[in-house]
Amino acid sequence: MNSTVKAGDILAYTYEADYHCIDCTRQRFSDDGKVHGTESDRAKFRPCTDYNGIWYEQLDSEGNFVHPVFYSDEWYDLDKPSVFADGTCDHDWDWQCVCNDDQHLICGDCHIIIDQYSI
Repeated sequence: MNSTVKAGDILAYTYEADYHCIDCTRQRFSDDGKVHGTESDRAKFRPCTDYNGIWYEQLDSEGNFVHPVFYSDEWYDLDKPSVFADGTCDHDWDWQCVCNDDQHLICGDCHIIIDQYSI
């Protein structure tokens, strides 16, 4: 974790059964994709929105809540697969096999790498 990032900072959001970056979430769920006004203006609405301008209790198209993912949340998979002597693994049937040591949290909309974890 970056030293300027706090555990309570929002890393991404989950909705539509996927992870999404903050910018894509703003574009979809705030009025025009921007956080407006001065800090005191935003403080008036703070009981209703998070600091990125995303409304609490916002629902996606499936009727599920849009949830923030914090830096302290564990999005990565700590279970390394079994790698056999011939280089194959027990996940080779899966096109999303993550047998390398790096795992990436990727936005389901714009496909940028939001975060990376190295085992």
